[in-house]
Amino acid sequence: MDFSPEARSVLFILNSFEQKKTPATLDAIRTHPIWTQQGLEDHTLTSSLDQLLNGGLVVTKGIQYSLAKQGVAQIKQFMSEGFGALLVAAEQSATSRKFCKQVYGLDLCQFNSMSMVQLEKLLEVTDLGEDDHILDLGCGVGLISEYISDVTGASVVGVDFATRAIEQAQERTYKKRGRLSYQVMDMDDLNLPRESFSGVISVDALHFVNDLKRSVQSVLEGLRENGQMGIFYSANLSPAEPMDRLEPEKTSLAKVLHECGINFQAWDFTQDEGSVWEKMLQVVEVLKHEYEAEGNLSLYETTVSDARTMLEAVRSGQRRRYLFHIR
Repeated sequence: MDFSPEARSVLFILNSFEQKKTPATLDAIRTHPIWTQQGLEDHTLTSSLDQLLNGGLVVTKGIQYSLAKQGVAQIKQFMSEGFGALLVAAEQSATSRKFCKQVYGLDLCQFNSMSMVQLEKLLEVTDLGEDDHILDLGCGVGLISEYISDVTGASVVGVDFATRAIEQAQERTYKKRGRLSYQVMDMDDLNLPRESFSGVISVDALHFVNDLKRSVQSVLEGLRENGQMGIFYSANLSPAEPMDRLEPEKTSLAKVLHECGINFQAWDFTQDEGSVWEKMLQVVEVLKHEYEAEGNLSLYETTVSDARTMLEAVRSGQRRRYLFHIR
């Protein structure tokens, strides 16, 4: 099925409503930022919805619209293709690799706000060694997985839904296959061998799952007895929510962990995260012309957009960042 750009936008809008579990009425879709920023007429929205309804990607119940199963699958495909292309472009960009080294101190093709201070804390609390078999959820092109395996000797399996990113990781690390491997896998539909991992790490990936509890339960099934998890997770607050929702014990992740009967420790890295976003904005502006000369201005634009949004949330007190350790 061929999608107009407007129909594609509507799919992503509906997906955002479903992730937040809020009703998607015609008015709600019309006033969503993704739609309003395009400045399109109402008839374009209704024709886009008709296209999706006729194609079986969207269903209605009363005045509300929602994604059909086929629509969810299509969103996954769009995201896999788009995010995979972005990650591979970043790894192949000399400017992007220079950016990572200047911002983080070490180039691991980072697409997150995990500084080396945070990564070192993760390695400290997990205390990984050669006997460990680790799962990295949402590994992207896998340079962080590779680094962890290199410095600890642990065997690491990285999984991500972005096929191109996984192919890139497999190609780069083929000489390390004895302790490092990568697989295409959807975090909403994890298929893990039971009790096969001594530990699980995840860096800013659990935000992308549609059913956090289901994904966590699937991870638990793959953990051995006395296994552990190290998860970087940033909590964001909407204007209508009370401030205490940002406390580590009241985040969405903590709620799921408690429902699964799991205790955890949490370390607050909000201040460090703010410093990372600030440095990203400084460095990316210096490198703008190099991105442009490479033909990678989209990487610059994505970085600026993300960093500005997140830094504003941190400064306004609407966002906090934690490392959760579960054992």
